[in-house]
Amino acid sequence: MQKYLVLSLLACIMLAGCVKDPVVNVPSPTSIPPTSIPPTSIPPTAVRTTSIPPTAVPTLAVPPTAVPTLIVPPSAIPSTATAKPAAEAEILFLRGGNLVAYGIRTRTEHTLAKGVRSFTATPDGLLLALVIGTGRLGEIWVAQRDGSAAQQVTHNERAEGDLSWAPDGLALAYSSVDSDDPHTLTWEGWSRWCAASEVRILALGDGQERSLAPGCDPAFAPDGRRIAFATPPTSPSAEQSFLSANNAVHLVNRQGQNGWNFAAAKSAARAQGYLVYAPAWTPSGEQLSYQRFLGYRSLVDINITEIGDSFKGDGQPLVSGAGWMLPVRFRPDGKQAAVLEHNVGDARGGSGYETWKLSVVRLGVAGRMFLPDGEVATVGSIDWQTPRVTAAAWSPDGSSLALAMPDGWQPKDPAQELLYQTEGAGAIWRYAADGTIGERLVKGVDYASPILWLP
Repeated sequence: MQKYLVLSLLACIMLAGCVKDPVVNVPSPTSIPPTSIPPTSIPPTAVRTTSIPPTAVPTLAVPPTAVPTLIVPPSAIPSTATAKPAAEAEILFLRGGNLVAYGIRTRTEHTLAKGVRSFTATPDGLLLALVIGTGRLGEIWVAQRDGSAAQQVTHNERAEGDLSWAPDGLALAYSSVDSDDPHTLTWEGWSRWCAASEVRILALGDGQERSLAPGCDPAFAPDGRRIAFATPPTSPSAEQSFLSANNAVHLVNRQGQNGWNFAAAKSAARAQGYLVYAPAWTPSGEQLSYQRFLGYRSLVDINITEIGDSFKGDGQPLVSGAGWMLPVRFRPDGKQAAVLEHNVGDARGGSGYETWKLSVVRLGVAGRMFLPDGEVATVGSIDWQTPRVTAAAWSPDGSSLALAMPDGWQPKDPAQELLYQTEGAGAIWRYAADGTIGERLVKGVDYASPILWLP
């Protein structure tokens, strides 16, 4: 495969046919909001294949003025074989819709790309995947760590999200929707997105983009052999008219075969709730976590984070939260988990940063949580919590967390007072793994921007 990639790169250079850098700007996107096919009927094999030669640039069906601008001129599709190691550890975030890298050692910043809506990186931090543009005008681009060698890799006039790299850097899994509806962090927003979505996988070596199954929230296992994703909700709940109940967290191999339901939600059974979503693997791949949405109870939307053996299922409660939950972020050694909740139905009437909270959980330590139906045993225990956190990223050595918080936030701020109710720019603070507050690192971070801490 490496030989093929090198040949493709040489051919691209000789033909001078690499993608040309657009010279127009589009307004940067604003803040990231954060089928009725039963789970058991998911087709085990691919249902659609299109070929996108890495060195060819299909004609876009959108006006050239709608194409965002990249900082660097694109060239051939990068690979882990040619990607350059970074000079220092960096934290990546969005500012004004631009992807920015902050150097931990040098304390300097540099912009990598413009018009970015979401992004992720390979586990080694050498390659980036970016969604540039909004809605169906957005496409996926791949670039090296410093933003160079950027290449547009989808040309499908569909909205993409939920990016997940294969550990070897040779494939991307993502959600793909034929709609401009936003992917919001709410029960209704997620339900509409996932009901219309299909999980796709793109092989970067030959440009093959194929559909694995209906669903969303794909996540590659650490060994790259399996993909977990949420199947679409299949029926309306008793309370809502949209497709908002009954689905599964499904596992398939990399070819989309040998699928089985790891966890399921059946609204008719109160304990199983309405939906399961946001699968996330532990670093070892031995366990898989996900969120279970129980619905509106006792004046709050209740979720339970569950975790189970990745070959057996049988998820057990880890911690509870309110509102809508993000995928769990595991410490590199697997001993702790950062769990974020976005409670848009805050009973206090809060908004903006006041609807967010972080819980850091110790895995493998028995605990208890309290639900409207009573006390429930958990397989994790809360180490510490802090409100107003919209994103979290572990340092590569697991000793620290980078947390996105409101601009102007101070450690002495009372937790229960509604002080930060706007969706304005925030800051990134460094915390120790034990919850000790460190220093502020960065200001001017977009509201609800994802953050990554790369080696």
